[in-house]
Amino acid sequence: MIKDVHINCFRGIKHLTLEQLGQVNLLLGCNNCGKSSVLDALFLISGAANPLLNIRINSLRNYDRIEPDDLLLNYYNLDSSVPINIAADMKDGLSSRELSIRPLLAQKEVVNMTDMVKTSPSNQETSTNYGFVFDYRLTTNGEKKAYESSLIVTPEGREKREAQVYPASGYKEQIVAQYVSPNYDLRESVKILDKILKNKEEHHIVEILQQVEPRIKDIMLGEKAVMVDVGLSQRVPINIMGDGIRKILAVIVTLFKSKDGIVLIDEIDNGIHYKSIPILWSAVLLMAKKNNVQVFVSTHNADSLIGLERILSGGQQDMRDKTITYTLRRLENEDLKAFRYDFEKFNYVINQEIEIR
Repeated sequence: MIKDVHINCFRGIKHLTLEQLGQVNLLLGCNNCGKSSVLDALFLISGAANPLLNIRINSLRNYDRIEPDDLLLNYYNLDSSVPINIAADMKDGLSSRELSIRPLLAQKEVVNMTDMVKTSPSNQETSTNYGFVFDYRLTTNGEKKAYESSLIVTPEGREKREAQVYPASGYKEQIVAQYVSPNYDLRESVKILDKILKNKEEHHIVEILQQVEPRIKDIMLGEKAVMVDVGLSQRVPINIMGDGIRKILAVIVTLFKSKDGIVLIDEIDNGIHYKSIPILWSAVLLMAKKNNVQVFVSTHNADSLIGLERILSGGQQDMRDKTITYTLRRLENEDLKAFRYDFEKFNYVINQEIEIR
C-alpha cells in the first residue's frame, strides 16, 4: 500500500503531497480542485512502467484523441518543458517509486514522396513521430533500478488512432490497480463476475446486493449480460434495475478482484440514492478489509460523508483508524494543499455540520 504520494506538474496540480494515507482514503474538494487528477496520478504511479496509462486516464473521460496537442493535456499549464513527476513511498518502509513523464522528440522524419510531388512546394514537407517517455525509478530494500518505456504515434497511427508502445524491458508490475470511473463500463464487471461465479463466490456479491434490493435471490451471466433472479417467472438483466445497483455491482466486483491491490473510485456516489450510500460504504470497507485492498475515493456529496460516518460509528468501527479524509484546497501560489482528517476529526466536523467539502 502507498503511504505518501507527491504530485508535481500534473494537469492542474502544480504541487501536492498526501501524507499518512490510510487503507480507505476519501478525497473532498470543490469542482475542478484536482480530486480526479489525484486519482489519475495514483493510477499512473501504480503502473509506472506502462505508458498506455497516460492515454487511458483521458479515455476514462471519453476523450481518446492522440493529436500532438492532446498529448500536452496532462502537463501543468500545457507546458511539456517541465516533466510530470509523481513519487510514492510505500507503507512497508522499504520501497518507493518515482515516475517522470517527458515528451518524446521525433526519432525520425517520414517523407511521403508520392504526395510531395503532387502538391505545391512547402518548407515543411515532413511528418514526424511524437509521443512521450516514462522514466521510472524503483527502490526496494535500498536497491535502486531505473526503467524506461515509451509511446510513439506515427503519422499513419495518428489517422487510425494507433500508437506503438515500447514497454520497460525486464520489468513486471507487482501492484494490481483498478479504476472505477463515473462512466464505468458494466462489461468490465461482467468479465470479473465470470471468474467469481467459476469460483462459487457469488454469495458475497448477492448478500450485498440484497441490502439494496431484497428481492434478489441469485446472480448469473447470460449472453454478455448480468442476470438476476428477483422472484419473477424469469431472470432479468441487471441493466434494467437502475444506475445505482449497477454502480454498486461494479464497485463490489472490482474490490473483490483487486486482492492485495489498489482500487480508485471517482465520484463513488454518482447515481446512488442517499438511502443506499451507507450500504455502499459498508461494502467498500468490508471488501477492503477482507481482500487487503487500498481504496481511494472522490466525492463532494454530503450524504456520502454522513453515510460513511454512520458506518464507521456503527458496525465497522475496526476500520476507523484505517479510513482517512482529505480536503483539497488551492492556495494563492497555485499549490494544492491537502487538509487531513482522521476519524476523530472527521466525526467531529460531520456531527457539528462543519463544511469540509
